[in-house]
Amino acid sequence: EIERLECELDSTTDELESITEQVHAMTNAHLNSQGSISELELSKDELHHHLAQSNNDIKLLTTKTDQLTRRTHDLEKEQESLGRLLNDTEVKLVVEEEMHAQDNRRLTDIGLELQNALKEEQKDVKTLKELLSRQ
Repeated sequence: EIERLECELDSTTDELESITEQVHAMTNAHLNSQGSISELELSKDELHHHLAQSNNDIKLLTTKTDQLTRRTHDLEKEQESLGRLLNDTEVKLVVEEEMHAQDNRRLTDIGLELQNALKEEQKDVKTLKELLSRQ
């Protein structure tokens, strides 16, 4: 999940870089168009149309940048949350492993006690058999 989030974050970063390049290109185009207006003697209507289009493009890019910034922030929060969840899970696994180890030690101790009790019982049976055989 963290790898997926990192991929999304990389993708978001790439989109932001692409948008930045578009803004630079549009700015250069706008500056170039201003220089060529006097040379080409563009009409006032064409200039207003070009400016309106540039403003619309800037608004669109600003909106996309804001959306990507929010999404990046959301992804970072999700990544932090998943990191905490992973850490909690690892802690739980360590605790469970320790509990299993304790259970195994207890079972080993019980097994040894049973073996010792069985040996004592076997000794008692042997002793009883000897006593019976003497009678």
